[in-house]
Amino acid sequence: MATIAKIPSKSGFKFKAIIKHNGKIVKCKTFVRKGDARAWAKRVEADRELMVAMGSAGAIMTLGVCRI
Repeated sequence: MATIAKIPSKSGFKFKAIIKHNGKIVKCKTFVRKGDARAWAKRVEADRELMVAMGSAGAIMTLGVCRI
């Protein structure tokens, strides 16, 4: 499940897309526009669902460092 967080910055705000799986942060990325963050999160989740449906061994995402 993806969450979009609004983060203050020197030039206004940035948006961080955070993707969680089983309650743990799996991937995250920061964007200038909220629409870009939503599109990225939707694409990553769709890719993961496709990999799971196809039974791909790479369907399990590894945990990485994500600073919030």
